[in-house]
Amino acid sequence: MHSSSNTVTIRDIKSDIDLIQLTSQYPSASGSETTLFVSNTTEFSTFEGIQVSASNPGYVKMFDEILSYTGTTATTLTGVSREIDDTKGFNYSVGDFVEKYELGGVSLRRINTNHNLSDVSNIINEPIGVNYYHIKLDMSSNGVDRSVNTGFGKLKINETKKSGGSGGKATYNIPFEMIIPNIRQTAPTGTSIKSAVRTISGTSLDGNEISFVDQGFQDITNSSINYFDSPRIIASKINETNYLNDLPGNKSFNVNLFLSTSDSRISPTVDLSNNSVVLTSNRVNSPISNYANDSRVNSLENDPNIFTYVSNTILLENSASSIKVILDAYLHNDSDIRALYSVGENNDNFVLFPGYSNIDTNGSIIDPRNNNGSPDLKIVKQDRFLNEPLPNDFREYTFTVDNLSSFKQFRIKLVGTSKNQAYVPIIRNLRVIALA
Repeated sequence: MHSSSNTVTIRDIKSDIDLIQLTSQYPSASGSETTLFVSNTTEFSTFEGIQVSASNPGYVKMFDEILSYTGTTATTLTGVSREIDDTKGFNYSVGDFVEKYELGGVSLRRINTNHNLSDVSNIINEPIGVNYYHIKLDMSSNGVDRSVNTGFGKLKINETKKSGGSGGKATYNIPFEMIIPNIRQTAPTGTSIKSAVRTISGTSLDGNEISFVDQGFQDITNSSINYFDSPRIIASKINETNYLNDLPGNKSFNVNLFLSTSDSRISPTVDLSNNSVVLTSNRVNSPISNYANDSRVNSLENDPNIFTYVSNTILLENSASSIKVILDAYLHNDSDIRALYSVGENNDNFVLFPGYSNIDTNGSIIDPRNNNGSPDLKIVKQDRFLNEPLPNDFREYTFTVDNLSSFKQFRIKLVGTSKNQAYVPIIRNLRVIALA
């Protein structure tokens, strides 16, 4: 869900108001369906903060059915209408629970519905993050229009809280940049089976790729790792319906098998009853544009980067005043590595290595405020990406800081970034030296 073009369907979010119970069978023996007899209506006389009436109906839910009502007494909900939002009605018994269909002072009809992520703006945090996204409730639909400050007034959720119940669900896409197909098949001598997969594009965590674009077919090898050069997704049903009208059956993932034989008496076979695919996505992002001016990277808890390595505290027998980090890395143009260090006993606060742009010809730091964690020398990156690079494809990166106050313990932090989740930084042969 890393693109703002996504639509998410939320359902089964529960009320934060205590349930009440039916005190009479519904429908009643007389056949009347306009009145619900309940244990109490203390919390039900208002809905979304306004007195329930014909112009401001309230809503309740029993099992899977949503019902509206326009009035209350001490023990009844009156003016009841059934099967709201195409839900299905049932016969209900004494003791069945009645849920006020409201959360945080807002109708759950406005919450348990479809939401466009592009509607979100003007919030403190990023609208979409690594493990979260924000939605904006449409207060103009699925009930009385409360989107403007007229009539009943502009409606907002009345407090910040964690709520909704453990059974709440939201649709989602499945991202991947690698696939291992496990298709049970038999190909006797003289026959063959070739596989191809048709996928659609996804969006990297901090990339600018456009989601839901047909990527066509790509040959794949069964029971082996197959890489893609850009993020792909298996889209949720709502996104398939909205965006994939040009694809057969609106499907975001298709596997084609091509069976051939050189002998008409024999044929390859495929067992369609037991097949699967393993999908892998790289958790890597690139949320920081200016490391020298963004203090979040200096901490452990607030760092927005998700590709991080932090060493254990390293204890020295003799004091040191310099640190050198040496590693071999394979980096695409969209990828990067930054290094930080922390010295002393309170070593949860990290400092960026100076970087080649902040070191003068004598090797001294020009301005500590401009440390950016880049290596001592500028290394030309790769314009192509090898998913399994050979040893000769790696380049050596060195990070050095000198003239520190004397220390006997330190830690190292490495940050890997990429704007394309298919192009993840690959690191090997990490060496760290403390010098006196």
